[in-house]
Amino acid sequence: MRIRRIILIFLIFFIIGETMIRLDLHFHFFESHRFLLLNAAIKPSTVYSSLLNGSYLVSPGCYRIMILGDSWIYGGECEDDSVFSNYLPRLISANTSIEKVETLDLSKPYNDTWTNFEEMTEFMDKFCPDLILWFYTHNDVVRTRHLSVSKDSANASVQDTDKFKNQSPLVPVRDYLYSHFRLFGWIAGNMFLELRRYGIIFPGTDFHKQVVSSYENSLNWLEQKKILYNAVDICKMKQVELVAVTTADLSMLKHYSMLHEIEVNLEKLFAQKQIMTINLANHFIDNKLDGDKYAISKYDGHPNSAAQAILTRHIFARLKSAGIFENFTQKQRSY
Repeated sequence: MRIRRIILIFLIFFIIGETMIRLDLHFHFFESHRFLLLNAAIKPSTVYSSLLNGSYLVSPGCYRIMILGDSWIYGGECEDDSVFSNYLPRLISANTSIEKVETLDLSKPYNDTWTNFEEMTEFMDKFCPDLILWFYTHNDVVRTRHLSVSKDSANASVQDTDKFKNQSPLVPVRDYLYSHFRLFGWIAGNMFLELRRYGIIFPGTDFHKQVVSSYENSLNWLEQKKILYNAVDICKMKQVELVAVTTADLSMLKHYSMLHEIEVNLEKLFAQKQIMTINLANHFIDNKLDGDKYAISKYDGHPNSAAQAILTRHIFARLKSAGIFENFTQKQRSY
C-alpha cells in the first residue's frame, strides 16, 4: 500500500512538473529568471563601422588595440563605462604618455578559437593594431571545428565532424530522456550546475567534455594549437604584440582545480612561442576575491560590472609592467 502511494505521489509530481515546464517553455512565465540571452554580434562602434565601409584611416601616433574573445569579455550585462573595451583606453591615456587610443572590440558571444582567428586575419591589415588581446575561454576547445590551417587563412578548410565519437552508451538514453521529458532535463541541468560549483562534474556532461578535451591529447586540442601557432606567427611577421588572456569562470573560483589544467596547457603553448599570458583566475584567487560577488549570477560565471573594472585594471597593470606601452612610445620617438 505504501509503495503504491509513493508511486502515485511521484506520478502526480512528475505530471505537474512536466506540465509547468512545458507551459513555461511556451508562454515564458519565468522569462525574467532565465539566463541572459546575448545577441551574437559584434558591438557597433565608430571604428568597426568605418572599417566595414572602408572609411577608416590609420592615424599616426594612435595606439590601436584589437580585442578577441567571446561573451566573457563582451560585457553584455555590464555598464558601458566598466566594459573592458571602453575602460582600458581611459586607463592608458590617464596613466601613460600615450594620448590617443583606439580599440576594435571583435568579441561576441559564441566566438571560439577559429572565429577569433578569422576576425583577426580579416581586420589585421585594415586596422593595423599595435596590440592584440586574445581572451581564451575554457569552452573554446569544444566548439573548434576540424580543420587544416595554412598560413593563408583564405585557404583554411573547415568541416564539421563528430568530436566525441567515444561517448558513453548511456548518452543516447540521456538524450532520449532530455528530448521527451522536459522536467528530467530541467532537474538534471540544475543539479549539474549546483554540483559544478563544488568541483563535482559527471562524465559525459557537456562541461566534462570541455575540461577533458582541453587538456587531453584530443583532436580538438591539436587543432587549437594549429590555429594559435598560426596566429602567433602572423603577429610576429607583422610585428604586432600579442598577449593571451585566460579567463575565469567566476562561479567556480572556490573549486577551480579542474580548470587549472586547461590554463596550464595554454600557458605552456604560448610560452613555447615567447608570448605573454595573463591568468585572470589566479588574480581573483590570489586576492581572495569572492566569485559569487563578482559573477553575473550564482551559476553564470561571466564577470559583472565590478569584475570587469577589476580585470581591466589588472590587465592594464600587467601590460604596463611588461613595458608594452613604453615600447610603443619609444617607437614613436624614433620616427
